[in-house]
Amino acid sequence: MLTCKDEDEVEHLAAALGEGGGVLMPPGNYGFGRKFAWVNDRFGVSWQVNLL
Repeated sequence: MLTCKDEDEVEHLAAALGEGGGVLMPPGNYGFGRKFAWVNDRFGVSWQVNLL
């Protein structure tokens, strides 16, 4: 899990990590943080990107 300092960083990291991979949960507010995204990178590694 990556914790970000602002919403722009969440958007940037989710887009960069998800390129060539897949989006499991696009950046949004899911109730447990201000902004969250979950992506798989091009190597199949799963990343959770969160702004608390």
